[in-house]
Amino acid sequence: MLTITGGIYKGRKVETTPREVTRYTPQMARKAYFDILDVEEKSFLDLFSGSGVMGIEALSRGALKVTFVDSSIIACRTIKKNLRTLRASENNVEIFCRDFRRIIPRLEAEGRKYDLVFADPPFERAYFEQLLTNFTTHCVINTEGTVTIEAPGNAREIIEKKTRESKLRLDDIRKYGGIYLYFLKVRT
Repeated sequence: MLTITGGIYKGRKVETTPREVTRYTPQMARKAYFDILDVEEKSFLDLFSGSGVMGIEALSRGALKVTFVDSSIIACRTIKKNLRTLRASENNVEIFCRDFRRIIPRLEAEGRKYDLVFADPPFERAYFEQLLTNFTTHCVINTEGTVTIEAPGNAREIIEKKTRESKLRLDDIRKYGGIYLYFLKVRT
C-alpha cells in the first residue's frame, strides 16, 4: 500500500498492483514533486501509471483533469479500484489501457494538451528514447507545460541528447534516493 502525501486524500492508502515489475515513485519523491509543481486547476497526464498513485496525488491536490495511461490490464484495474475506493469523481478522470507509443499520437490527433506530464517508464534505455521521440514528434504539452521523467542517473545523457534539437529542453534535475526526476520544459 502507498500513502497519499497531500490534498483531500492525504493519509489515504492506495493499493499497489500485484505485478512484480511495477516500480513505485518513492513517497519522498512524490511529495517533493507536488511541492515543486502546482497542479491545482491543471490537466495532468500520468504515463506508466501502475497503481495510479501520481495521478491520484494530482487529483487530491486539485488537478482539473487527470489522464492515466498504462499498457497493463492489471494496472488499469488497480487504478479503477483505487479511484472507486477513494470515491473520486469520474468526471475529471480518464484511463487508457494502452501503450504510450499509441496513445500519445492519439491524444495529439484529438487536440489534447496537458499542463503537466509525469512519466515513470521502465528503466531500460529504449523506453526513454522512444518516450522522448514521442514527445518531440507529437505535441501534447501546453506551451507553459512541464514534462517530468522519473529515471536513473544514467538517463541524463540520453535525455540531453534527445532534447538537444527538439521542442523540449532539460530545465532541472532532482535526486531522491536512487531515482532522479528530470524536468523538461517546452522551448520558447
